[in-house]
This record gives sequence, structure tokens and C-alpha cells, in this order.
Amino acid sequence: MPGRPLPDSTPPLPASATVARVTALAAAWLAACAPSSPATPLSVSARSAVLWHDNVTNADRTADRLPGLETNHEVSAAHRWSAGRHLGIVLAGRGLAESWSRYDGLDRAAFGFQVSAQKKTGFGPAATVFGASLAGDRFAARETARAGLAGSASLFVRRRFASWAQVRLSREYLRYDAREHAFDRTSRDTRLQFAGDFDGRWTFVALAARRDGGVLSYARPPHPLLVRDGKALTTVTTFDADLPFVAYYFMARTFTLRGEISRTLPLRSSLTFAVERRVTSHGVVDYRNHTASLHVSHAF
Repeated sequence: MPGRPLPDSTPPLPASATVARVTALAAAWLAACAPSSPATPLSVSARSAVLWHDNVTNADRTADRLPGLETNHEVSAAHRWSAGRHLGIVLAGRGLAESWSRYDGLDRAAFGFQVSAQKKTGFGPAATVFGASLAGDRFAARETARAGLAGSASLFVRRRFASWAQVRLSREYLRYDAREHAFDRTSRDTRLQFAGDFDGRWTFVALAARRDGGVLSYARPPHPLLVRDGKALTTVTTFDADLPFVAYYFMARTFTLRGEISRTLPLRSSLTFAVERRVTSHGVVDYRNHTASLHVSHAF
């Protein structure tokens, strides 16, 4: 469980003006896309996943690096409208639950929504698609200090350059306001994704991403480098170690490489296996994360 904030704790930086500008731009884009036809029938989908993390604590020292197994489940429902020529609007709601086998203090559940618009520039599958979305979630957490509100605004462009391949470039701004300031987050993500379809049943995805924003790194005291380059915010007993960990906050840059392969199954289902590597750095402090995950999804 989180402890009391340390005496010299400093809350994370507030959301930048850029977040507000992109949110306003996405909202204006969505407002201009007033639906002009009845919605399609409600589409419902469900997804379950098992993920193995090698560094749940985001630690840069071997002694502080702890592995963990996470399971999560998500159910979503969406309506789609046509709004003019080559323009579509989607309104979706979702419920999410996350659980951890060793660190039940990290368990969370959320309910949220997303509204998005996509505009094709012409006819045919090779036409470029532009889009924008706004999303929000309310999170409940077993450790109540981690509960809070999450919001995001994003813009993207997608282009199919062959019958079997497409690329997608996106920019996303995220803000998480937790019940306790120590767990607040603001970040900017840029993602470049390549997807290829093979034999009508297999899909391969390669993703490269860059994230700039606040991160938490947990370490047993003392950790002179984190004390010098970060802000000690609070102590936590979440990881059930011999000593409470200290949560350090600092602004950092994360580079991500992800690969996944999916197989279409009967009855509108699919199975996906993914591996991901993240490298986060700030001055002399850096850490690495590796995950492997298996996802099963079904559309009703």
C-alpha cells in the first residue's frame, strides 16, 4: 500500500498547454462531423489477455527489479454513424479489469468512453484516412491512492500502400489525475505502425513508438542517482519486499519496439501473441521493460 508522501515530495507537472490545444482540435473536428444517417447496429466485443512483465517496478538496479503476471479483461460496445461523404463517427463505451497475481495492490477496474471520427480522402482501400478521437476513463484501484480519471486526445493518418499492407502514424496526448498526486501522469506518444495481412487469416504488426512524459521508478532506499535526478514522492509496500520501496518521479523519454502476430479463429474470434521492449532514460538513470502477452478476442 502507498505510504505517506515524503517530506520533500513534489507533485508531477500539470498537463501542458499542448494537451489542451490538441484536445480542442480533436473536439472541433468531432463537432463538425454531425451524424447524417442512422447508427449501425450495436457491435459488442470482448478481449482477455495474460501478460508477463519482467520489471514491474521500473527499476534500474537488479535487486529492485521484480517480475509479475497480469491478467486483464475488456468489454466494449460501439455505434457507428455515417456523417457525409467518406466520413464516419464512432461512439464506444468500455469496461476494463486488471489483476496481478503477486501485487494485488495494483489491481484496477475502469469504465470509460471514446468518440472518434475518420475521414477518407477518396474511394477504394488505398485512400488515405485521417482521424481524431477523444477518450476518458474513471479508474477504481485496490490501492485507492492510484484511482483517478484518465483522458486522452489523439490524431492519426493511415495509408494502405498494397492490398496486404498499411502504415499508421499517430500522435496521442494523455493525462491521468490520481487521487494522490504521486501517481499523476502526463505524456505525449508518437507511434508508427506497420500491419500486414497474409492468407486472409494471419496478421503481423510491427510498432515503433516514442513517449515523453512523467514516469515512476520504484527502488529500495538508498538510491543516490534517483535522489539526485528525480523526486522522491512516497513510500509503498505494494511489492511486499523486506523494505518499503520509494516511488521516484522524473520526466523521461521511452522508446518502444513491439511485434505481434494474430490468427483469425472461427466464430469471429482471434488469437494474438505479442512481445514488447521498452527503454526509458533520463540523465544517468535508465531502465528496461520486456513483456510477452497472449490475447484472445471475440466479436459478438
